[in-house]
Amino acid sequence: MLVAVGAAATALVVGLAAWVVVRLNDSGSPTPTPTANLAKNPATNPATSPAAGFGSALTAVVRPSREKGGTVRVSSQHLLESTDPADMFSTYSRNMVRLYGRSLTMFKPAPGPAGTEIVPDLAESLGQSSNGGKTWTYKLRQGVKFQDGTQITSRDLKYAVLRSMDPRFLQGGMFFDTLLDLPSGYEGPYKSPDADTDRAIETPDDRTIVFHLRKPLATFDHVVQMPESIPVPKARDTRENYKSAVVSSGPYQIESTREDYVALVRNPHWDPATDPNRTALPDRVVLTFGMEADQVTGLLEAGDTEMGGFLPDDAYARILADPALKARADAPVTSVRTLAINPQVPPLDKLECRRAVVRALELEAVSSASRAVPEQVPTSLVPPDLPGEHYRDPDLSPAGDQAGAREALTRCGRPDGFETTYIYRELPGEKEAAEAVRDSLAKVGIKVTLDHAPVEKFHQKFGVCRRT
Repeated sequence: MLVAVGAAATALVVGLAAWVVVRLNDSGSPTPTPTANLAKNPATNPATSPAAGFGSALTAVVRPSREKGGTVRVSSQHLLESTDPADMFSTYSRNMVRLYGRSLTMFKPAPGPAGTEIVPDLAESLGQSSNGGKTWTYKLRQGVKFQDGTQITSRDLKYAVLRSMDPRFLQGGMFFDTLLDLPSGYEGPYKSPDADTDRAIETPDDRTIVFHLRKPLATFDHVVQMPESIPVPKARDTRENYKSAVVSSGPYQIESTREDYVALVRNPHWDPATDPNRTALPDRVVLTFGMEADQVTGLLEAGDTEMGGFLPDDAYARILADPALKARADAPVTSVRTLAINPQVPPLDKLECRRAVVRALELEAVSSASRAVPEQVPTSLVPPDLPGEHYRDPDLSPAGDQAGAREALTRCGRPDGFETTYIYRELPGEKEAAEAVRDSLAKVGIKVTLDHAPVEKFHQKFGVCRRT
């Protein structure tokens, strides 16, 4: 993220979100591998089990299992964002919530390209559109219950979507806020309890929910996979404290939670007959947050955690250099890294000044520094992994275009350059990428000061559209 010096607002935000995961525990699917059983069962021991090959789990499930039981342990350097479905932004939170919450649709839980498909979850089928794409109707599956055994109704979904619009939920998305045909100035049921919301969301019966949009949207099925559509019973809503007592609609429910820890156990009222997407093999899932990178690496190598996040550079390099370890590793690019310019902050409010930044970027160096695997040099606004035709900007140069950047600076009235600030997250590769951006822009007279923030603070302050 770049912020113009002296400006109150952020000018350029770099959300370098891709991460590298190394699968040292080569047990395949999220099947539990209790540490106590490793010695008795060498086939599941990462130190003795046969390796499937580097990157094998990116396109297939390695040694799938149908056995139930045990505990899956997840170790993360991230701090816990929230357990409240209305207050989530990051991928790791949205993956976690699928264990105890069901939205109307979801991404298919499958490796490879199949995982990009939207499938019904709480809904019986994908949405039925009418009114030229402005009205979307969903029918809930029969027999779906909350953890206390009460039936989930369309009213619980409507309430969940509406409550997510409260300004206190800073980290949630704003898709429903902007898309639905809501009354002007609506701020959710806490602050706008008397507002007529039926023109935006109707619930004609317990199993039917109808969304009315301001404008047509052909991809609304993608919107209702967001955690904001996970049902919330109004009588159990404790507002900002709901994160400590979320009522489960998925296969697991929260046993306990604190700032750096979430323990999930089975939801006794989850019926697998109503859920074609989740196998729910483990008895428990324990997620620990805010760990040091070296600590996570040690747990992965010892087989004392089944899943980890970022690895420090030395561990990353060592694993890829060791054929035996590399054969048990995956290095997926699981999200898209973006460099965002805030056009409201001078001088980046001028098109040519923004163009100068883009032209000056040495894209190969930024890609390499950010540890993209495989290294991908962007030539389009559309991520290369998405299907379809991509417009390729002929003026984007992998090595940077200093002459073009200087011409743009002249046109924007800053021939000698300007000063700005780059804000990055405290994640592996992002500091290095920020330094590559700084060095690229310095060559055309744009002076960049680097700043940084922990992940959760970055997204609270810079990485999301704030409700005001």
